[in-house]
Amino acid sequence: YHELGRTALVILVSQGANTFLVALFTFYILWRLVTRHLAAIARTVSDYDFHEPPRPFVLRRTPPREADELDRVVSAFNAMGMRLHRAYLDEREAAVEREARRSAEAANRAKGEFLANLSHELRTPLNGILGYAQILGRDSTLSVRQRDGVAVIQQSGEHLLTLIDETLDFAKVEAGKLRFEICDVPLAGLVDTIREIIAVKAEQRRLAFACAVAADAPPGVRADERRLRQVLLNLLSNAVKFTDQGSVRLHIGRSASGAVRFEVHDTGIGIHAEHQEKIFMPFEQASGAERRAGGTGLGLAITRQFVRAMGGEVHVESEVGRGSVFWFELPASLVERPASRAPVPASVVTGYEGRRLKVLVIDDVQVNRAVVVELLERIGFDTVEADNGRDGISIAQAERPDLILTDIVMPGIDGLEVTQRLRAMPEFAHLPIIAVSATPFGVDGARSLDAGANAFIAKPVNFDLLLARMADLLDITWTQAAVWTEVVPDSPLTFPAAMSIDAMNELHQLARDGNMRGIVQWAERIAASDPAHAAFAARLHQLARAYQSKAILQLVERHLEGDTAT
Repeated sequence: YHELGRTALVILVSQGANTFLVALFTFYILWRLVTRHLAAIARTVSDYDFHEPPRPFVLRRTPPREADELDRVVSAFNAMGMRLHRAYLDEREAAVEREARRSAEAANRAKGEFLANLSHELRTPLNGILGYAQILGRDSTLSVRQRDGVAVIQQSGEHLLTLIDETLDFAKVEAGKLRFEICDVPLAGLVDTIREIIAVKAEQRRLAFACAVAADAPPGVRADERRLRQVLLNLLSNAVKFTDQGSVRLHIGRSASGAVRFEVHDTGIGIHAEHQEKIFMPFEQASGAERRAGGTGLGLAITRQFVRAMGGEVHVESEVGRGSVFWFELPASLVERPASRAPVPASVVTGYEGRRLKVLVIDDVQVNRAVVVELLERIGFDTVEADNGRDGISIAQAERPDLILTDIVMPGIDGLEVTQRLRAMPEFAHLPIIAVSATPFGVDGARSLDAGANAFIAKPVNFDLLLARMADLLDITWTQAAVWTEVVPDSPLTFPAAMSIDAMNELHQLARDGNMRGIVQWAERIAASDPAHAAFAARLHQLARAYQSKAILQLVERHLEGDTAT
């Protein structure tokens, strides 16, 4: 029995030892093949930072062996790490984009509010300037020269308004939504407007200015008239600005390809070759002396953009100290050459038929009220004024006007609330109300009509448009008179027999210089000196305003040659 027990114990111990050794060996094998690698993977996972590019994890096996399931696990882990890192980068980029978008939207909102406020502030004084220019233009007692001066004020103010509108339209330019209306633009009218404006600037700087249209130039050009006018005014204004002495000249002719070629010549300071491309970049100016005239540096950038949109390209040729030439070409117009006409007088409203009507003008700016009141009282309206919305409502209830003109943007009760409150009162439910605002982009127009206004007019107020709206709303008929009555027929230019040779030589020199303003002044002077010369002076004035300098020059030379022969 005891022997059997010892044998069993020996067997048990030996089997236990064998089992332990087998288990130890198995554990070692598992640790060697699996566990240590899993521990390394665990350490890598615990230390992993997905913000940084992952370092590929590799099993360290000695000796190297073929890939098995564990290698596939490691490969999948490495791929997962790369995907997580890319997902982190994508999310970070998306967050940056979202923040940039929010910042851009906030900046755009702030820019929009700033531009709206800036537009309102700029349009307010322009409303006074253009308003009184329109009032003066309706004065039938002005002489032709005075009327021309008022026209220059009007044209310059309207050009400034155009610049404001296009500068404030910057958001559309950025978005690529700036639309061009390409049409047939007659050169005669375009040149006439430009010359009147630039001639004033040139005279202020004591520069000679000439505007020449070649005899073979097409009658018109295919372009957006407003943008083409701004392009030429930009180029000519720069030429005047950077020319201390000498001359500035606009020449319009036909290119070899049949297009209309515009050239602006000056005898100014010139531009270095390395700066000739830089000056067309936004907010860039040539260095050194060129900066002295100031400016934003946007003019030439806008000019190039506009010309490209109309199918051309702006070029510059310049030599330092000798001057510059800016030129571009646009397609010629297909329209027939218009017949030369004398200026046809526009009739102006002098009153209206029927009972005397009353108009309430509500505006917080005294100048704006004064301009409208001046116009309305001149043509027979009674007017009452209010400088805020609350007083406007009270005065409307007390005075019972036939029509109300109200500004939209006012402190306290604005024009929209004034309109809504009046519409809520039975006695004003159908009263004609015209809303007026200096805020751009058409927003106030829609809002005012929604509030109950019958019509909307933007500032600066165009009196012809205002009177047309008033005629529709009040159902009245205007009484009108011509500004001036003389119309000169398109007759040949024949010189008075008593014209002195000195006067003819002076006219000859003016025609050679292309000085249309000087020719007009010469014609006015000889008409004033002798009434018998009035018809001749009027016809000469007509030719000068049509920029027929070559025709005038040829006629004068033939007349002088005839005098010499006799």
